[in-house]
Amino acid sequence: MATLGFFHHVYDNLDATEFAIKNVREHYPDSFYMLIGDGGANHYELAKKYNCHYYHNTDNLGYGESTLEELLEELKRVLIACIKTNTTHLMMVEDDVVVLDKVDLQDDWYCIGQPIGQNNIMHPQVLEWARQFSGVQPQTNYYCFGGGSILHVGTFLENFSAVYNFMCDNFPPIKTTNNEKVTIFCRLLCPNDHVGND
Repeated sequence: MATLGFFHHVYDNLDATEFAIKNVREHYPDSFYMLIGDGGANHYELAKKYNCHYYHNTDNLGYGESTLEELLEELKRVLIACIKTNTTHLMMVEDDVVVLDKVDLQDDWYCIGQPIGQNNIMHPQVLEWARQFSGVQPQTNYYCFGGGSILHVGTFLENFSAVYNFMCDNFPPIKTTNNEKVTIFCRLLCPNDHVGND
C-alpha cells in the first residue's frame, strides 16, 4: 500500500514554515517529515516541536541558473530524504503548500507535478535527453515539479546514480536551459508520469 512522507526546503521564514508543517501534521501526524535547510535560519527547534528530521545546510542554493555543484547538492538533499523515509512516496512541501485532506495516493504514481501547461515550457533539448535516457518520448513539453509534487521513493533511489551521472555528463547544455534542477531530474526519470490532474 502506498504511503506518503514529506520533505520541505526551508530558509528563514519560520512562521510560514511552521504554518505549513502544522497543516501537514493535521492530516499526517506521524508521517516522515524532513526539513532541509537552504541556508538561513536554524530550524532545529521547529523540527523537534513537530517530530521532523532536520538536515541543516549553511549554503543557499536559491533559484534559477545553477553551477554543477549546486545542481548536485540539491539532488543529494532529496536523496537524503529518500534514504531516510519509511514511506513509498514523498511530497515536496514549500512554505505556501496547503494540504486540504489526505491524498488518495496510488501505488503506480512515480512523479506527479502540477498541470500548469504552457506557463512552463521545457527546453526541447531536455525533452530529447528524456527520450535518450528513458527510451520514451515525452507526451508533453511543459513541466512543474513545485510545491505539492510527489515522487516515488523506490524509483528515485533505483535510478539516482544513472540520472546523476547523465546530468554530470550533460551539465553545460542543461545549464543553458535554466529549468529547475529537480524538475529536470524527474523529467528524465519519468518522462510520461510527470503531470497530474488534481
